[in-house]
Amino acid sequence: MKLKVLAAGAVFALTALTTAHAQTLTGCYVPQSGFAASSSIPNLSNPELGSLEQVGTYRIVLAKKTGPLRDRQIVLSGPFKGKIVGGTITAPLLDHVLGDANLAGLILTQSDQGWVTGGTFPTFEVTEVLNPVAGTGKFSGLLPGGTITVEGTLDLATGTNTFDVVSGAGQVCFQ
Repeated sequence: MKLKVLAAGAVFALTALTTAHAQTLTGCYVPQSGFAASSSIPNLSNPELGSLEQVGTYRIVLAKKTGPLRDRQIVLSGPFKGKIVGGTITAPLLDHVLGDANLAGLILTQSDQGWVTGGTFPTFEVTEVLNPVAGTGKFSGLLPGGTITVEGTLDLATGTNTFDVVSGAGQVCFQ
């Protein structure tokens, strides 16, 4: 009998713990910190044009000022893919797909604006403003109109790119 009570208590505690950590994404969150690192995918069909795509990993911490403490901060992390879809060499437009590390959903961005802000060939300093427009899975409530700003470095010689999230710039909102 004592063993059954302990087992039932353990199941209850585990269920309560799991429920407490199940986070519903609602409201607006402001970027606090984060990073991304990627490698450029070689453009084999037209090498003179240069790389139009990149794949990498990212981590973005978002926070909001109100709500239960456990719901005030979310960490987005996982793989991502970016692609130049237009613009110019010094001000490209990009689209990104941000994956969840647990395969629980995707965030899609569209017409992200990039700018070269400094540097000399082959290493350039850049700023990008990501425009999240839709989500799937746990991000399905994402509302278009938000932004996340990143600053970083593109190394055209090595194909290695690094970015840091600009704290306090923009927001991402969920229904």
